Amino acid sequence: MNDAELRLALVLEASGKGLWEFLPAEGLVLQHPAFLALLGLPPRAQSEPVDAFFARIHEEERRHLVNALFEATEPFELRLRIRHADSSWRWHRARGRRVG
Repeated sequence: MNDAELRLALVLEASGKGLWEFLPAEGLVLQHPAFLALLGLPPRAQSEPVDAFFARIHEEERRHLVNALFEATEPFELRLRIRHADSSWRWHRARGRRVG
């Protein structure tokens, strides 16, 4: 882990926030350890197929997230229920913007 990655990890841990990156060309979502920890999962960076990531988002909010990721031209903010490792639904705020 380089210095920038270490600083980011410390900031995310201290703020109680998580980070994930949508990589549509690869069909993957890259998940930072802090995001996984919020979901009760082992806190190690990992990528997973987009379908598996979306399956963890509650069906009532899933389409809003998909629309934001594929169609938003401005930064977005959503409240989403995401499945926790203990099978409960937990509310999270997703903020992001399209890059590229």
